[in-house]
Amino acid sequence: MLYPIQENGKWGYIDKTGKIVIKPTLSVSHALPFYGPAAEVNNGAWWKEESLIGGKWGLIDRRGKFLVQPEWDSISGFDNGYIIKNEGKYGFMNKKRKIILKPTFNNYPRFSDGVAWVWVGGKKVRYNQLDEGMEELPGFYYTGRKVGLINTKLKFLIKPTIFDDVK
Repeated sequence: MLYPIQENGKWGYIDKTGKIVIKPTLSVSHALPFYGPAAEVNNGAWWKEESLIGGKWGLIDRRGKFLVQPEWDSISGFDNGYIIKNEGKYGFMNKKRKIILKPTFNNYPRFSDGVAWVWVGGKKVRYNQLDEGMEELPGFYYTGRKVGLINTKLKFLIKPTIFDDVK
């Protein structure tokens, strides 16, 4: 595991003994610890009330070289690659950094027993506090969405279809 350090506005990485592995030469806004062979770095973000806001995310290797230029709203590693996000939509990039599924899903898939539900389309809605029905607000779920099931190899087991409910 390598951990980010910042010195004179530049980012680098140390190992668990404190030895510098990547000299602080990276000109990025923020850096995260390594997840496997890559670490997520952000360019253009700023801090607001203990939250990192904005910027674009990319990946660097253990030499401090960019594997993926900072062009994503978010990028997160998982066992079979990376979940990428742009303009509120999620997709997948494999370990070789090839985009397998372009960002088209409305949700961040959570895998359980090797499968995850994904959805596309629909209206974002939520119930109001008075339980008077649906109102169009930034909210918690989608209605009229198409739901599909993918496996960890990012293959559709069930192609996106409109269901009344999925739990």
